[in-house]
Amino acid sequence: MALDSIASDFSAATFDSWAEVRDTYKRSGRPYLLAARSDRIVYAETPDRIRSRYLRRIAAAAIGRPELEDWVAFPSYTTVKAGLDRLSPELNRVMTEAGQDATAASAEGRAL
Repeated sequence: MALDSIASDFSAATFDSWAEVRDTYKRSGRPYLLAARSDRIVYAETPDRIRSRYLRRIAAAAIGRPELEDWVAFPSYTTVKAGLDRLSPELNRVMTEAGQDATAASAEGRAL
């Protein structure tokens, strides 16, 4: 399974919410990988650089199709679009909250 491979390569934690992911990243500031397990989020801190196409290789092996690691031969645009569509609402919410946090931390924001 892909998540087992990630956990064997990097120290991983599983969270119930994006707030836990954000808080962990705020504390560490380290690069990370994210993966989903049911309704939970797997967060694995990584070194500054990891192998190119690391996640794609893991996912392709997990479904028994290692040839899919080659993104030139198998670009999988519909899969990438589906992932973007699924994550966009959460990413937009996080960016909105970050903007609000920045405004609240500024002198102008505190004056409001």
